Amino acid sequence: PPLRTEVYVQTLKQLSGNPPPRALRLGWELLHCLILHAPPQAELAEFMRAFLKDDARAKAVSAEATSMSEACLAALDRPDEAALVAAVPGSDGAQRKSMNSSCNELVLPTTDIAEQVAVARQRLSLKTSPKSNATLNTATLFSQTTAKVEQLLEMSLTQKELNDLIKKKTELLKHFFAMEPPGNQGEALLNIWDEIYDKDIQKVVLDTVTGPSDDATNYVFPYEKLQAVVKDGLPVNWKWPRIWQKYHQLTRRGPAFREGDPINLGLENPNPNVVPQHVVIVGAGPVGVRLAIELKLGGHKVTLLEKRRERRDEEGNLQALGFTNRINRPHVSIFLRNDLDRLNGKDFMSSKMCYPVFTQADTTSIGIDELQLLLMKNALLLGVDFRLGAGFEDAEVAIDPKNSKPRWKCKVSYDEKAAVKYNVEGGSQFETFDVLMGCDGARSRVRESQPQIFGEVDKRNFKKMIGVVANLQKVPRKRLMEIGFSDGREPTDMKRAHESSKLSNKVGLNYYKASYHNYVIFTPDKEMLEAAGVTNSGLYSFHAGRAGEKGQKTQEKENLKQWIREKCKEAGIPIDEAAENGGFVPAPNDAMAFDFSEIWKCKRNMSVELPPLDYDVEKDGEWGGAEDLCPPVGLVGDAVTEPFWLAGVGLKRGWNGVMDTCYIIDNLYNLKFSGEADELKEPAPWDDHMARIKKVLPMLYDCSQEIKMTKEGHAGEYADGGVVMTQIRKHSSDALKPQWQLEVDPYSRYEPLAKLIDFKYKGAKALENEHPVVKREVALRLKADSPIW
Repeated sequence: PPLRTEVYVQTLKQLSGNPPPRALRLGWELLHCLILHAPPQAELAEFMRAFLKDDARAKAVSAEATSMSEACLAALDRPDEAALVAAVPGSDGAQRKSMNSSCNELVLPTTDIAEQVAVARQRLSLKTSPKSNATLNTATLFSQTTAKVEQLLEMSLTQKELNDLIKKKTELLKHFFAMEPPGNQGEALLNIWDEIYDKDIQKVVLDTVTGPSDDATNYVFPYEKLQAVVKDGLPVNWKWPRIWQKYHQLTRRGPAFREGDPINLGLENPNPNVVPQHVVIVGAGPVGVRLAIELKLGGHKVTLLEKRRERRDEEGNLQALGFTNRINRPHVSIFLRNDLDRLNGKDFMSSKMCYPVFTQADTTSIGIDELQLLLMKNALLLGVDFRLGAGFEDAEVAIDPKNSKPRWKCKVSYDEKAAVKYNVEGGSQFETFDVLMGCDGARSRVRESQPQIFGEVDKRNFKKMIGVVANLQKVPRKRLMEIGFSDGREPTDMKRAHESSKLSNKVGLNYYKASYHNYVIFTPDKEMLEAAGVTNSGLYSFHAGRAGEKGQKTQEKENLKQWIREKCKEAGIPIDEAAENGGFVPAPNDAMAFDFSEIWKCKRNMSVELPPLDYDVEKDGEWGGAEDLCPPVGLVGDAVTEPFWLAGVGLKRGWNGVMDTCYIIDNLYNLKFSGEADELKEPAPWDDHMARIKKVLPMLYDCSQEIKMTKEGHAGEYADGGVVMTQIRKHSSDALKPQWQLEVDPYSRYEPLAKLIDFKYKGAKALENEHPVVKREVALRLKADSPIW
């Protein structure tokens, strides 16, 4: 008791004349927690009442302090379950909001699930059933969100049911966050997500700064609903606060930007004129999933179609490859690595898998399957409608007779599993979307379905070069020593883009170590492979394996593998010929070759022709027929250009194409859109607006295909003497350098455009115009003490 009294006295002392808002809030939370868990003795309790009833003291500080003092007083006077109701004083939302949800951070770390649920009940507004004191007719579960507003989960639960719900969702989320290849594939991730984001979580209602959430009119992301229920895990998981924080820090645009929400840091909506569209994306490769993520951050509705489902027989043998079976490792540029970091790459990937992505420098790489699962986690937590087993077949333009708005009437085929899940008939169905985007690779069905828009692809001679790819099994340390690596270690990564001194005949070499296998690329000429018994007609690719072709069993493929073994030995790359499949991983990822003597490229990557949003056919007459209108349609990634992936340009083009696409879709109906750095001061006539949209399309296409990024973008960091760091260091001389991040605004990414606005931030103008990145960094530092950050 003496120690308890001393703790109370010191806490009250901290609440007197302690001006920092965060310190004051934490002090009130500690006091409230003490009263609930270690009530003061009678003599001290009287002193406490006098302290808490001193309204003048609390009101002089803040409304929040007043509310917290009332909550503490209620808990002191009623140390039974009624005090738990008093933890959220009042029954009206306005009074609860005045607390700023402070009492909701009282859940303490513990490994006892029952104890934590009991603490969670302190955040419940309880109404007991007349039949049983153990039954909760209505429970409102409060939890502080990124916006410092209360979140409401209305249910009819017993205490045990609430306990089970929190425990179940926590365990599922732990598993979901940790899933990665090769042990897990995309379909397994989707199945776990269906268990996590079930009807119970979907019907969670959050009380936001703009009112109760609603999926149609006041959307909140799934991760926000989940955070409201599970908080930081039970027991508390040290990674989870950082995961939620990363999501809070993602830049929202348009309707996804909630005015007055503290996560906005007091900054303005980057584009308040976004009119949300229903976008269908075909193809769940890395570029398609990244596009889905960015569109959701702009407030758009996104449906992602992916038909490739993995199939195995009863014995587990692979019968058909799925969409996440490709394990080749593209090079990761620094700016792309930064992007994966802000999308929780370091927390959603094991340390073993993170090493080649976030630790290596010149040889940074990531497996395509690893990248897909990382991005899929983000897409699902942000609300992308991911439809596995649904394949795009064709599309035609459908005109709305009331307003002449064109939409895409898409023919979509559902396999048996997908038909059951989405409650549609199997086979082909017709669905309508505002925007159609093809991210479906080199054999793009979207591109093929719209020849009148995309035309014939341009083909040109490129390099007399073959790209040979091999995925090699890891060799155990003991076996490494047996095959000539005396120290039992694998060699360090190697990157020699065009030729290697280790190899004869100037064969190029890239060698990347990965978590569960090693990846090697050779670039011989055709004559060298022909001498080894591999002709052009015998070239074998991953697409051939996915289609079930017999190329993997041909003698020419065996010749190719033998050639790879010989070159690995020359280069000092370990391969154990005595291992299964001769030291290669299982087919079709074992060995393949690609001919780069000819490459192709689309003439254009996007098209659009729309009437005004408020057009009225009855009043204004028909705008035109299908031949005069074109709902937005585009291609991104490998669907646009055959990538010369040996140089690592595929992901660079794809990520920039993602941002360009969002830039266009965000501004489809923004009449202040200028296509330049600054918006128009007044809305433009519709015809002028459409002309600006169409004018900017080829410019963006050229910049993305030629990768005309800024020097800072290529480097992946801000220059010490550049605008951003110069301005930041005026605020703080020892400020850390922020990550350079890809943004939707092309004037922040492309050198030809960035040059046009440099003058705004130099000389005398530098004092007038603070760079957007600087504004955000300064705002983050000012809010650093907030529990949100």
